[in-house]
Amino acid sequence: MISVEKALSIYTDHITNGLSFDVNDFHDKMIEEDYEEFLGLTEFTDLVLDTKDISRYQTIFEELNALKESVYDMPSVANFRTDKGSPTDEAQKTIDKIFDEEFKDE
Repeated sequence: MISVEKALSIYTDHITNGLSFDVNDFHDKMIEEDYEEFLGLTEFTDLVLDTKDISRYQTIFEELNALKESVYDMPSVANFRTDKGSPTDEAQKTIDKIFDEEFKDE
């Protein structure tokens, strides 16, 4: 029999390294109460890992947003629209619309 701590350690190692893992593999290696506790704790592990992914996606979103904002200040991009090189309000609205459609705040 293996302990809840050992099972959770193995599970966490597999998941953080991107390896597949079937929690049912521990069903016969643990007493029923420990197995139920283990299943409950894997949910918390998954939440922590999901939070890391969310953080990574937030970083990517911020980089994309900064790139979008920099386009507004790029005279060479907007030169065809005006003499001063700044984008028109219509062009800004179009860019905002496309960006909002692609990256909805859910």
